[in-house]
Amino acid sequence: MPSRLVNDHYGCRSWTCVDNRLEYAAELDFEHTGPPDRATNAGVRHEDSWNYVDGRFEEVATTLTGPFDVIYSSAVLEHVGELSICLDQMRRLLAPGGAMFHAVGPVWSGPSGHHVYPSYFRRHGANAGLQVVAALGPWMHLLKTPEQMLAHLTDIVGAPLARDAVESIYRSPRLSRRIFPEYIAAFESAGLQVAWIRKWRKSARTADARRALRALRATGVDSANYRFDTFWAVLVRR
Repeated sequence: MPSRLVNDHYGCRSWTCVDNRLEYAAELDFEHTGPPDRATNAGVRHEDSWNYVDGRFEEVATTLTGPFDVIYSSAVLEHVGELSICLDQMRRLLAPGGAMFHAVGPVWSGPSGHHVYPSYFRRHGANAGLQVVAALGPWMHLLKTPEQMLAHLTDIVGAPLARDAVESIYRSPRLSRRIFPEYIAAFESAGLQVAWIRKWRKSARTADARRALRALRATGVDSANYRFDTFWAVLVRR
């Protein structure tokens, strides 16, 4: 998010960004170009008004002092391994009367919960990620065991890329693999109250998605928690 947007448009006095860029870039073969340039942004200098910290939030949060009026995350909580530690630290850093906004998605229970994108796996070629994405159907990460997924992908993209894809989907610490009710329970356990929540429902709109959802129901899962990709929540301290 551009510092110009945060500082100028919203009138923030200061802000702190935490992002696990180095580890993420290394695992998925992204070109890491270094931390954001905070000295200039569209000709506006904000070098004294914001701070950038690289690393896992649950590990670096103890170095932050706060308090913060607003804590904001987008597509972050599904990547946090120690969610309880993360939320406890966020609650500690939140100013009295402050609020948190979290956009979480895709959650593991969503149709694309495998969380694989076309830009991944570049060591296997520029189009390697796109090949894996094309081979994955809705909820396939839940409908197949890792062994079945390996066999499926090997037939389509070859064994080396298939092995990396299965490792990313099922074992990588980059994805926490929680389902929606577990987030709600974690908020409650951390002493946070949901002031507002919205689910983005788009999962069952295609024939492939409807068939996959019926297959999930046949396994006995509660389909109500598997019909959306993303949720937004505003949290306040109890």
